[in-house]
Amino acid sequence: MPEYRFNLELARLVVAELHKAGLPRAFLIDEAGTDIPPAGRAALANRKKADILISIHHDSVQPHYLSVWPFEGRQRKYCDRFVGYSLFVSAKNPAYAASRSLGQDIGDSLRQAGFAPTLHHAEPIPGEGRELLDAERGLYRYDGLAVLHRADMPAVLVEGGVIVNRDEELALTDPQRRSRMAQAIAQAIVQAAARFAAAPRP
Repeated sequence: MPEYRFNLELARLVVAELHKAGLPRAFLIDEAGTDIPPAGRAALANRKKADILISIHHDSVQPHYLSVWPFEGRQRKYCDRFVGYSLFVSAKNPAYAASRSLGQDIGDSLRQAGFAPTLHHAEPIPGEGRELLDAERGLYRYDGLAVLHRADMPAVLVEGGVIVNRDEELALTDPQRRSRMAQAIAQAIVQAAARFAAAPRP
């Protein structure tokens, strides 16, 4: 199943949970799958004056970790070494402190729901080496993500799991697991939104 399907299913559930929690303005940026580039997603959120931007994805690994196994007549790439979610914020985002706080909230909520992070993005290897801000919560700093640093509002990128891990890919298709993750993400967003609304404006 392509990554977009994983992303869309989880994102739809997060939006539904936000609506149920009393945030009716929550919306999906690219439900039709038109492949809006990352900077374009941030620009759309800016135009709609969103209060928070969550970019939902599912994870892979660096190519040298991938192995090949035959599946249904085709050679498929996989890596069963890493498992778990990860969260990213950008210090170039104008609301970096709030983004980091939101990322911590999401990490806390995911852990309370029984999920664990992967720390492989902090490995000092080409393509990784991200600054690990909070190991317990799986929160990284990654300034090169346009969807985060081009957003005017607090923004967090969520990697829901490592879909090149064969066991985790199967787990991520489970509706109950997906619902539990969506509820955890939405709960953190609701809490952060209330805190941001109560904070004095500069």
